[in-house]
Amino acid sequence: MFCYRITKYNPVYRDPQGIYLKDEWIMFSQIGKVFEGEVLTLDHYLKAENAYIEAILLFMDCLNITSLCIKKLEQAKKPTSHMLRAVGGTELFKTIKEDVSADKELIEVITRLILRDQMWCRLKSPEMYVHFGWDYYMFIGSRNGSKNSCKHIINTIEGLNLFVEPKKSPYPYFRI
Repeated sequence: MFCYRITKYNPVYRDPQGIYLKDEWIMFSQIGKVFEGEVLTLDHYLKAENAYIEAILLFMDCLNITSLCIKKLEQAKKPTSHMLRAVGGTELFKTIKEDVSADKELIEVITRLILRDQMWCRLKSPEMYVHFGWDYYMFIGSRNGSKNSCKHIINTIEGLNLFVEPKKSPYPYFRI
């Protein structure tokens, strides 16, 4: 079994209790605002968002998984129209339902919508889970994989400017 917390937050900026101390962006809507003396641009944001998607797809490939099931779905009552256009439109948004099996293309859309606060869900298969927390915290794990089964992709994910830390999801896999 392995469980990882994957974030854009460098753990060197955590205090002994694990609280992150650096002022960083936490929302899509903060594009254009200044953090640590730098403006968050759309390009910078998309680089981070794409990295989260790539991390999920790398784990799926490692475990030979082609789809994940949507669980605990919550969607915005009034999703932002420009957000929906950016990920395929209102019709695609309406196809995202509880217990639907999402292929990699749909997982990309779902991840973008989650990171942009338009929806939330857990993704799972018998071999893998993906849980999202607040503020760009993502948890990926497998109850079937050994700790070493996907270790080789950790460096690739860290090369995307994400940080991979061994940590269980606060949303227990077995209760999904």
